[in-house]
Amino acid sequence: FSGDVADLIAAAKHMAAQGLPLKLLIGHSLGGAAVLAAAAELPDIKAVATLAAPFDVNHVTGLFQDGLETIMEKGEAKVNLGGRPFTIRRSFIEDLRNHDQGARIAKLAHPLLVMHSPVDQTVGVENAAAIFQAARHPKSYISLDHADHLLTNEADAVYAADVIAAWASRYIGASEPARVAEEPGKIVVRETGGGKFQVEVVAVKTRFYADELVAQGGLGSGPRPYDL
Repeated sequence: FSGDVADLIAAAKHMAAQGLPLKLLIGHSLGGAAVLAAAAELPDIKAVATLAAPFDVNHVTGLFQDGLETIMEKGEAKVNLGGRPFTIRRSFIEDLRNHDQGARIAKLAHPLLVMHSPVDQTVGVENAAAIFQAARHPKSYISLDHADHLLTNEADAVYAADVIAAWASRYIGASEPARVAEEPGKIVVRETGGGKFQVEVVAVKTRFYADELVAQGGLGSGPRPYDL
């Protein structure tokens, strides 16, 4: 878990160094707990959203109590989480015990959206209540009624994405409407401000990035001018 948090912080710092500062953190399940932990180290982000996140990361150990003794004795064991197999190691369990999520959430200095299903059988909805109670305003809660833990129903996933986009627009701005080069044969190339060389290319209804290689100071986010 500490490694996940450190990875998020490192990725955010790298993005900022490349001219693409991180604005929004979104995390599902234990990833939701990770973004809550990482947010404390990223003061420049604008908002945080969680889906089906546990309040206490130690909650995870309750999902495989039958295998916990084996993990602690033998160092690792395979367990089933949400219908998927995972190998859990003793170091993971020991690491979880060192995190005080309640204190972190209470100090969270960013707007928070908590999303959770009331019928989640993997991480109970009481976790959402605990996160919401611990957090300060501005905070919001959305019930993902009838959804399972993994949002395996596409309609549930699309709904969650739409709600997050609408909520986040208040803090990071609405998405720009798609630009279209209306005239046949006309191509529009626009600087994005991302990195040194990234541009957006619009040809009729096709839109993509062009860029330079990382070795040349670009982000490597699209074909080079020579490729085009």
